[in-house]
Amino acid sequence: MKLHKSSAPGPKESLVLIGLKTTDFSVYLNSDQEVKYVDEQIKNDKTLIFINQFNRLVYIQIIEKKDKWKEYQEKENLRNSAVKTGKSLNEHKVASVTIVHLDGNCEHILAFTEGLALSNYQFLKYFTDREKKSNTLKDISILCDKIEEKTIVELDNLIQAVYYTRNLVNEPLSFLTAEQLSREIEKMGKEAGFKVEVLQKKQIESLKMGGILAVNKGSIDPPTF
Repeated sequence: MKLHKSSAPGPKESLVLIGLKTTDFSVYLNSDQEVKYVDEQIKNDKTLIFINQFNRLVYIQIIEKKDKWKEYQEKENLRNSAVKTGKSLNEHKVASVTIVHLDGNCEHILAFTEGLALSNYQFLKYFTDREKKSNTLKDISILCDKIEEKTIVELDNLIQAVYYTRNLVNEPLSFLTAEQLSREIEKMGKEAGFKVEVLQKKQIESLKMGGILAVNKGSIDPPTF
């Protein structure tokens, strides 16, 4: 999964339009019939509206606001809503999507993007048919002039960190021994640019790290730190 900042979506790029009930979505709609359909859906309190324009898919995500809700609740609701959108995008074999900010604050579009990216995670390493099971969605672009590139990079780093952590948690113990965990951390260090020093058993013993050595007595594999 990769996040990008977009300047303008292509004519065949699938879209997620983020806005309020009062937002004008017509600039991305192809006909009066589509505009009428969206208006009817909003009047019926629908918060996720789907339109198949044949050359692309358009999702309209309404930002829900309730009197008792605080901003963090609005954002969490958008993260949860993004799960449904992501499922639909993968069912339609969509590889990339642009999320367009039309109304509301920048935190709303970032929250939706975060939910979409995190819900797209899969751990298929040990599946023989992983290519068949793999989600098609690989790229998410964000179209919002108010959001700086560094903010998107920061969110992308956060998503990748969660992916790394989930991968490690999902690995079986037969693979993720203490030595293998050290190798995984070294690999992350090379990719991210931080220094990693791994202590092996002899160094751990010389430093009298008794807690680690005591726990390691229950393992056939040597400890690392």
